[in-house]
Amino acid sequence: MGFFSSLFGSSKGEDNIDEQQKALLRNFDILKHDGMRALNMRQTAYAVKCFTEALKIKDDFESLKHLAAAMMMQGDFEKALNTLNRMLEHEEERIITLITRANILHLLNRFREAIADCNAIIAMDPESHAAFYLLAQSENGVGNREMSIEHLTQAIALKDDFADAYRLRSEVYLTMEQYENALADAGQVVELNAEDETAYILRGKIYEQLHNTGAALGDYRYALEMNPFNEDACLFAVKLLMNSANVDEAIALLNEAIEHNELFARAYQLRSLARGAKGDTAGAQKDLEIYGELVSTDAESEYKEEQAADLYKGNII
Repeated sequence: MGFFSSLFGSSKGEDNIDEQQKALLRNFDILKHDGMRALNMRQTAYAVKCFTEALKIKDDFESLKHLAAAMMMQGDFEKALNTLNRMLEHEEERIITLITRANILHLLNRFREAIADCNAIIAMDPESHAAFYLLAQSENGVGNREMSIEHLTQAIALKDDFADAYRLRSEVYLTMEQYENALADAGQVVELNAEDETAYILRGKIYEQLHNTGAALGDYRYALEMNPFNEDACLFAVKLLMNSANVDEAIALLNEAIEHNELFARAYQLRSLARGAKGDTAGAQKDLEIYGELVSTDAESEYKEEQAADLYKGNII
């Protein structure tokens, strides 16, 4: 018996190796399970630790995917990119992985790399409206407005109810001062999602450029009706009112905004200006003091006077 064992190898040694492998795989399963549970509970730091240790035992695509998700939830995009690169070494879910990587690269302002990923996706799937949208975002990021418009048009052709694509195309047209085209696309966004307050703010900004003050103010007010806490809608509306010498209306609007949110620093600052314009020196000073208390950093405080001057130039926000 000993002779055959020495000739063909120790069965006991093989058993030990098998047991070690089984133990490692059990540890892998435990770590992966714990990581998934931690991820579901938003305990991202622990999830990252579990998946990282699990991947030391076994190169597993699903664990890599969960690890990348946890890193993105933590805002650790550079590490998430490294994990996505490892995922691309597998044959699974290549398009989804590339879309995710392109999104992160765009967030990191690495537009050229994002463009390359989007083109790779389109080569694999010419019907991917998401890839054309991401490509448009990245082209816009490098200043290629015309190319961005072209790719957004392609995305919309593939998905005619693609509200985000209409929104971005409207914003690009607005940057290009093609206001009628911008207005048409903003109208599409409103039509597709009538409950989206930001769509009304976008359309209001375009109406301003078309010198349709009434329509712009109407959109800002409607956005505020949907969400009284929307600071942008309030500030844009106040700008219009102040520039139109409707100081009383501006004050009334700011009063409502402060009533809804007592920590709205800019509202106090602008109400101080409006009260000063009405001759209410004491009220203006009081609002300015509250604004100073609410401003959280010295950097913001340094811009107080500059922002006040900008109000009268129509440059608020």
